Amino acid sequence: MMTKFRQGYAGIEMSFVQHRAIYSGHYAIVEGELTWRTTMQDGKVAVSNDTPFVLILRIEGGKVVEHRDYADYHPFIEAVRAL
Repeated sequence: MMTKFRQGYAGIEMSFVQHRAIYSGHYAIVEGELTWRTTMQDGKVAVSNDTPFVLILRIEGGKVVEHRDYADYHPFIEAVRAL
């Protein structure tokens, strides 16, 4: 699975600015903004700035056993389509 993630997302650069985090029991909820940047095959760059982003992790025994992301991916998809 990790190999598929590394290959599938290799061309995407992301930076995350955390606004807040909430921890309760086995869960961590992190809210912030994500900036996406990817270079297309023709060399053009698609960028989507300040995408609201929520990450939810379930942690057991010190390991992440569940990972969910919630974001509005539409601006990033539109930036790619615009190229």
